[in-house]
Amino acid sequence: MQRFAYFCIYIVNVKLNTMKKTLLFLTTILVTLSFTACSTSDDIDETPEVKSTNTIMLVGKWQLTKVETSFLTPKLYDYSQCNIIYEFKSDNVLTISGEIDNVTYLGHDIGDHVYSIIDDDGGYGIIGLPYGLKIDYRTSWYILTSKELKIDDRPLDGLVYTLIKTN
Repeated sequence: MQRFAYFCIYIVNVKLNTMKKTLLFLTTILVTLSFTACSTSDDIDETPEVKSTNTIMLVGKWQLTKVETSFLTPKLYDYSQCNIIYEFKSDNVLTISGEIDNVTYLGHDIGDHVYSIIDDDGGYGIIGLPYGLKIDYRTSWYILTSKELKIDDRPLDGLVYTLIKTN
């Protein structure tokens, strides 16, 4: 009876050792396969960046014609005679120029700025519009047609800039 007990223990140990070796072998294969990778050079898509239609429409010179305020007492400032030009360039530089000495100017600073168009499926802002115009660090809603651009900062008691295309 004692020999039978030793024989049973021997059989169990042999099966456990075999199972451990099999698991070790399979784990080694799995680890080896996980470190094998395809070359990334095959997967790179070499297509050039395509500018959106809005970016293409935005490039050019725009004249600031008016600014509307929405905080406290709403006011309308007429800049149609001031020749303040917002020039959006294709390299994402915005140059603002004009004579602002004798007017109450509420526009962006005169000089060069960096701009980009945000095209976000998740939506930008409070009402979830799927786009935004970022000038330097500030992102605003915008409405763009072939002849008119409105930059809208109203959700934060901001301003609405209205510009017309000059070229």
